[in-house]
This record gives sequence, C-alpha cells and structure tokens, in this order.
Amino acid sequence: MEPQQSRTNTLLIPLSIIVAGAMVAGTFFYTRSGESGQQAAAPQGEQPTQEVRPVSEDDHIRGNPNADIVIIEYSDFDCPFCAQFHETMKTIVDEYGREGQVAWVYRHFPIEELHPNATRIAMGSECVAELAGADAFWTFTDAVYASKEGNEPFDLTLMSDFAEEAGAGRDAFNECMGSGRTRALVEADFEEAVAIGARGTPHNIIIAAGQQAAVPGAQPLDSMRRIIDTILEQL
Repeated sequence: MEPQQSRTNTLLIPLSIIVAGAMVAGTFFYTRSGESGQQAAAPQGEQPTQEVRPVSEDDHIRGNPNADIVIIEYSDFDCPFCAQFHETMKTIVDEYGREGQVAWVYRHFPIEELHPNATRIAMGSECVAELAGADAFWTFTDAVYASKEGNEPFDLTLMSDFAEEAGAGRDAFNECMGSGRTRALVEADFEEAVAIGARGTPHNIIIAAGQQAAVPGAQPLDSMRRIIDTILEQL
C-alpha cells in the first residue's frame, strides 16, 4: 500500500460545515468517563484539535489510500457501539470503495476504564497483522466484532482461534501476545486519539481535499451516506 498522497481537488464549502450539516441526532457512543448517550452533545464536524497523523503504509486500511475521502476510525474492540459502526463502515466501503471514492483506516482507542480487555484484543490484532498481513488483520477484526454480544465483554480465549482462522499460526500468535511487543503500537494510537480531542468511541476523522473534520460516534448508515454524498458533490 502506498502512503496517502495530497489531492488537487478542492471543496466549495469547508469540510467542517459539510459534515455538521449532514449529520443527524441519534448517534451513540462510549465516553472515557463511562457515560453513554446521544452524541449530539459532542462537537460534530469540528476540526481535530491537532492534525491527524497522515495515512501511511503502516496503517490498517480498506480501500484505496488515495481515495477522495479517507475515514480514520479510532475504535475500541469491546465497545458495542463500535461493533455497530463496524458493520456500517463495511457497507460504506462496499458501496463507495469499489470506485476508489472512500477508504477506511482503523486505529486503536481502547478505553480500559470500561473495557479491561480492549487493549489485549487490540494487541492481538496487531500480532495477527505482523504474522499474517493486512488481510488477516481485517479478518481477525471482523471476527471479533461479529462475536460481540451487547455489553458482554469479549471472551479472550477466542483470540487464538480467530488468529488461527485469519492465517496466523496459533503458537506464533501466543508467543507474540506473551512478548507484549505490539503494546506500543496500540498505545501510540491511543495517545493520538486523546491528543486530537477524542472523547469516546468510535471517534472518526474524515479527510477530503486536504481538510479534516471530526465525526464522533456510531453514525447511522444513512448519515454516513449523506456525509459522503455531500462531500463528493462538492469535489
């Protein structure tokens, strides 16, 4: 995968205004304080408090990294709203990714105060990526979210099974987990999420025409379609 390149397209309307205008109420999320509720109280369409790290070959990405629209998701594997949004983003990439309009980047934001297992799962996903590659990371990630049942914590004993099914050898996976060597990758993503102003999960950053805008929460599919369609109309 090649790093994201700057595009010459420009937006007639600032991205933050496009996103804020396209979003609707009714979004749900998990906050670091442990509260859940409507995301309408959080800033929608605002620019991140600092520039988000550019997408590179080190990222986990579905779609063309040079797509018109790149959606960076900071997510928690044990968050039920993240599981809902994961299905939304799979549909978005299926609908818009085929023609290179949208790319999806996954970064980690495990909120251990709510989900003590979240960091371990994220470390497991990085072990799978290290051992079996990019496609295996997504296979593992899809399996974890598909197994999510409401607010019940993820069963860590399933990780080795999911890793093996994704193509990572069970023994090699267990060795990687035991070494703890992927923790630094997860912690770097977490620290970045905090630095850009993420308050809960999922927290999303949309990048288009060199501009960035925050889209907090598990936006419904129709809301994401509306945001994307509006941006594409302005390019």
